[in-house]
Amino acid sequence: MRSASFLLLLAALLGCAHTPTARTDPSLAEHPMQPPTDFPADENGNVLRLMVAHGDDLSRAHVVDFGHLLPDEASARRMAAAATQLGFAVQVEPIEDDEAEPDQPVGAWDVTCSREMVPTHPGITALERQLDALARSFGGRADGWGCETFD
Repeated sequence: MRSASFLLLLAALLGCAHTPTARTDPSLAEHPMQPPTDFPADENGNVLRLMVAHGDDLSRAHVVDFGHLLPDEASARRMAAAATQLGFAVQVEPIEDDEAEPDQPVGAWDVTCSREMVPTHPGITALERQLDALARSFGGRADGWGCETFD
C-alpha cells in the first residue's frame, strides 16, 4: 500500500514551494491554536510543513497511516497481531509483483498501522520509530506514513 517514496510522493502531490506563516498567510492568523511550522529539517518535518502550506489544520486529529513492508504473509500477520495489541487499527495486504518497487522483495506484504492523533512531529516520529522497531523484529521495515488532509 505504501511505497518507499511515499513521503516524497506526498510532497510532490501537494506541490508546495514554501511554508506560509501567520505573518504571510492571513488565513493562518484566523487559527490561534495553529501548531508551529518550524519543524525539524527532516522528512517528517518536510511533510508537516507541506501539509501546513497546503492549508491543512494540524490542530485537528487525523487518522495517520504508518506503512511497513514485511517479507511474507506469516511475518506480516505476526506484526499485525503485535500492533493490534498496542492499540493500532491494522490492515494487511499482499503487494502485487507488478506494483512492487525495485527495493521491495518479491512476495512482500504491506502492514498499515493506523492511529487517530493530532499530527505533531514528536508524536509521528516516536510512533514511526516504535513501529519500525516492531517491523524489524519480524524481518520487515517502515515504509513511510501518510494521512488525509483537512482544510
